[in-house]
Amino acid sequence: MAITAERLRKEPRTICDLIEEWSQKQPDHVAISFGERKITYAELDTATSHIAWLLLQRGIKSGDKIPVLAQRSPEMVICFLGVLKAGALYIPIDVESWSRDRIQSTVERVSARVVLNTSTEEYRGYEEIPLKEIERAFSPTVERHWDNELDRPWKRIDPSDLVFIIFTSGTTSTPKGVMIPHSAVLNYVQQGGETTPFNLSATPADIVILIFSPAFDASTAVIVSALCNGAELKIATPADFLYTATLCTIMACTPSVLATIQDPASYSNLRAIMIGGEAAPASLVRKWAASLPNSPIYNFYGPTETTFACLVSRLYPDKPITLGRPMSNGRVMLLDGQVESHYGEICIAGPSPARGYYENELLTAENFVYWQGERIYRTGDFARLTDHGLEFAGRKDSIVKNRGFLVSLDGQVIPMLCSHPKVMAATAFMHQGRLVAFVTPEDIDGVAMRKILIQKYDSFIIPDLIRPVEILPLTANDKIDNRALQALLDIENPRVGGDNLLHDVSNHDSKMDILKAALSFAISLPPSEINDSCSFTQLGGNSLAGLKVLSFLRTKGFHMRLGLLFDLPNLSAIHDAMLNLDWKNEETTRDQLERVIRVRSQEMRKRISYLEHGDTFIPISAYRLIIVPNVASTFLALMHHSLVDGWSFSIMLEEFRQALDGKPLSAPPQFINIALAQKRLQQDHQDNEFWEKCLTDGLAQPQLRLPKPLADVLVANWSKSLQVNLGFGSKELEAKSRHRHITPATAIYTAWGLVLSNYSFSDRVAFGVVFSGRNIDAAGADRVVGPLLNTCPFPLEFKESQSVADILSEAQSQLLQMLEFQWCADNALAKMPSERIADAFQTIVVVEYDLPSQLGSCEAIPESWKIEREDMMEFGITLLLEDESDGSLRARILYDGSLYTEQSIVGLLNHFKRAIEGLLDCGNSQIQQVRNRIILEEERKTLLSPSKQEQGSNYQGYDTVKDAFEAAAAKWPDLLALESTRGSMTYRELDESANKLASHLRSMTKPGDIVGILTDGSLHWAVAILSALKAGCICCPIDVSLPAARLEVIIQQSCATIFIAANQDCARVLQGFQRNRIIVSDEFLASCKTPSSALETVSKPKDVIYLVFTSGSTGIPKGVALHNYSLLMVINDELNRMFSGPGRRHAQVYALGCDVVLVELFGSLCYGGTLVLKDPGDPLGHIKRVDATYSTPSLLAALSPEEFPNLDTIGLAGEPVP
Repeated sequence: MAITAERLRKEPRTICDLIEEWSQKQPDHVAISFGERKITYAELDTATSHIAWLLLQRGIKSGDKIPVLAQRSPEMVICFLGVLKAGALYIPIDVESWSRDRIQSTVERVSARVVLNTSTEEYRGYEEIPLKEIERAFSPTVERHWDNELDRPWKRIDPSDLVFIIFTSGTTSTPKGVMIPHSAVLNYVQQGGETTPFNLSATPADIVILIFSPAFDASTAVIVSALCNGAELKIATPADFLYTATLCTIMACTPSVLATIQDPASYSNLRAIMIGGEAAPASLVRKWAASLPNSPIYNFYGPTETTFACLVSRLYPDKPITLGRPMSNGRVMLLDGQVESHYGEICIAGPSPARGYYENELLTAENFVYWQGERIYRTGDFARLTDHGLEFAGRKDSIVKNRGFLVSLDGQVIPMLCSHPKVMAATAFMHQGRLVAFVTPEDIDGVAMRKILIQKYDSFIIPDLIRPVEILPLTANDKIDNRALQALLDIENPRVGGDNLLHDVSNHDSKMDILKAALSFAISLPPSEINDSCSFTQLGGNSLAGLKVLSFLRTKGFHMRLGLLFDLPNLSAIHDAMLNLDWKNEETTRDQLERVIRVRSQEMRKRISYLEHGDTFIPISAYRLIIVPNVASTFLALMHHSLVDGWSFSIMLEEFRQALDGKPLSAPPQFINIALAQKRLQQDHQDNEFWEKCLTDGLAQPQLRLPKPLADVLVANWSKSLQVNLGFGSKELEAKSRHRHITPATAIYTAWGLVLSNYSFSDRVAFGVVFSGRNIDAAGADRVVGPLLNTCPFPLEFKESQSVADILSEAQSQLLQMLEFQWCADNALAKMPSERIADAFQTIVVVEYDLPSQLGSCEAIPESWKIEREDMMEFGITLLLEDESDGSLRARILYDGSLYTEQSIVGLLNHFKRAIEGLLDCGNSQIQQVRNRIILEEERKTLLSPSKQEQGSNYQGYDTVKDAFEAAAAKWPDLLALESTRGSMTYRELDESANKLASHLRSMTKPGDIVGILTDGSLHWAVAILSALKAGCICCPIDVSLPAARLEVIIQQSCATIFIAANQDCARVLQGFQRNRIIVSDEFLASCKTPSSALETVSKPKDVIYLVFTSGSTGIPKGVALHNYSLLMVINDELNRMFSGPGRRHAQVYALGCDVVLVELFGSLCYGGTLVLKDPGDPLGHIKRVDATYSTPSLLAALSPEEFPNLDTIGLAGEPVP
């Protein structure tokens, strides 16, 4: 059908048409407001046309992708709509919260040429339309109009053309660009009404608030719903949201945002509240319904792939929360596999599903499927159909989010609970927003148990409530019945934590009653169970609960600092710290004003962020055949052993040759039969029992002591390979093994075990071995293609005066059992600590010379085939036994070139060769005889004593840490050195403060004296350390948060005669100590009138400057001395200091007495970076505002990546990386 002007006027084809109609109907009506700014619909139409004209002038055509670097503003809106008017599509990018690298990778991914930039920061390399040019669109010198309607680019848009591409990781952590067409968006904005107000049921009389991030699809949903229905769009920022919302009639937000509003009655202008994006607590619904009974609350559900939302329901305070109904022309179904059911995966049909994923046809085909002839989107979420409607049932796995962190109930919480010596059984689940655990037996003290766990584990995996019971109820399948336990909690505490507490407690109640009500409200414990002797932390308090407590107290006329809530030992102390507020007569003091400014500043720093991961896609398997007629042919195969092993590749090559010759291929055996056999074997009791005994008794492997490459040597290829010819072939190996009454594999594994024993100076060793798995009892196992490999730990113990025959016999017996039980090794490993597993798999042995032959040719390509192979390293060291072309055997080691030197690997290969020769030599009867042949005494000394060059003799830099810092302070005096929630310091301020304190300290000490630094991680911690170094003293950091007994030991063993306390709170740990030997840093500097001046450097490069107390493996604190040179050598490597420099912000994360803190502190301060200190009330919050951080692997594993969008570098330290 031809497009005519008459048809264009009658039938809106896009949202551009709808907005244009409103600009003609109500040109002077406010379309957008932002603070004091107001833009009418006529001005909006002019501005968007101008943006379209700017794009067309730059050659933009239909379907082009235009990234919009956006921040909440009217400019953001006109850029979105202007792109559409030009016939193009936009990619929304949040410049306020996205890192620069993420912005760059997204722009590169869509191959953009032109970029609209609403920020003031420049992005070079693209044809950029900057903010100033965008702002002129509101008052252009020449208005851009198209006289002929057919000439308007947006009139030629096809409904299948795209509006935008949203890049979201969803729940899979895999970046995917969701492509939304015009037809879906146009349909969405026309879906209204009281029952299903997808378009917010906005009218010209409404003011609709916009709070969402520009990169969140809900932002576009609000924009188009408001403007396509003639309403006013009121843009808010996190800083002014609470006020702006009072002016609006419609609010769309997440439940978490809604929960930040403590006084719903102040928002009486709201005629409708729309929430979505996460599960809504019933208490939140009751709270708002009670305050605004005439304002309906709607729950929106829908992944980005369903165009904003696909289900909506009205929520009632006395009814369960449901997902609701689809659009009038849409459909929802619950599929259990391919069958529609009352419980199953939520699937959506109709006009709302997206076109698919950008440049990802495989994922599109997986999630957008046809069911009974209809295209549907499978959400991956599950629901059940109840009498009240669809109720969300979550996802299948046990991953939950607690306090913003992803936590595995089965993998983290329950094993931790079961580690307690008294616990017989345990379960855990989320209940009313809290992590709750039930344990048996009944006589366990839950509060005391929490107190013990807090000392050992990350706080966010510790349940807020541990409830001991006599017995845990079971389901019909003999599994713990969590639903029954949840029902028990609901029956016992139906109102705990509910909003009724706010009304039940009056201002006439006692102060302690109000405090207990606040705690009950925050941590969902009945007031009767809140013990006066418990601290807030012991009761299950966390930072979020703390904020709830303070909010509750404020409504009752009380106030206290968040830090006190955590620091005070019991409720009585908290009670005494509560301040009574009289708002009518209160005067605003300077301290209160500063506190308000700090709180507001913190709010302004908050951002809504959606982190996508790297955009480079690396396939697991790929194959390419390249044929150059009459020249050569090359077949390239990229394979991962998780899908295809070496044996399988031999089969594939054989069938490949047959296919090239046109020969018929026989039906292959199916891997499903192998998988079923594997599953059956994994459940065998005898098999599992063998591995549990084997690993419990024998799994031990100390760290290998191998020289590492020089820090300044660039390793171009981290995965490297070296080899040595063994001097004999497979037949000779078999013959010599028969003389020893063993298999060749036994000789290989025992020889490698001997090498590890010599290198680690341990009689007990362990390493990984790879079995082919082809001995499985299943038909066609030798011809099936698939991952049959099993990687198992191989422990060995060498005893003094043991004979060669005995060790080989023991190794042979163990090997034969492992071959029989190889399919159950993973079950036993899963129960072991990650450190022991990592140690056991430092090295891997793979025997590959007995694989089916890969050589041969075919009629189609008669030339002899040359097989070349390149392996990528997966373990630190992998030893491969392979055939050489001449029939001999070679030992090849695949290794990490960034961790091991070539010389070390050559040594390993030579030692292995000597070990296997010695074991097979029947002239050697004792194992010590073989040992003597493996490694010479000179080589042992080399392993233990690195060369002078490896010790860093090439270092060229400052002689002392003091000199390095002072050079940085002189070079960047006005840059920010330290930042905390309580203040900040420039390099000049930090240097001058440290000089003043150092001058005073030097008058009381002599060079080399030990100074105890009593610290809580505040700004004056850094001042104190620098002052001690400037004075020529030795720093001994003492973290005042340590247990009293440990503090006493450190203070005594340090031999410190003088102490610097960051503040009076820190000084209190030295009660009874001579006051004239304690300097309180913040008080001294506040009263010091002496001008600061630099002190001469008195320490030498090899002088000790720092004393670190660490318990090591004994649990008893011991002092480790560090000198200038060692620290300077570490931070000299830019990888160790994580590329610190001017403009880069690094987090201080580690405990203050840990040696990693030195790298955090001086890695930043000696190179012009900014060190961001921890907030005691939110110890991980500052990581959201930095570029780099150090972390332990366990902490990193527990964090949720999308919450830390700015991080570009993470250093792991303190424990093995799994």
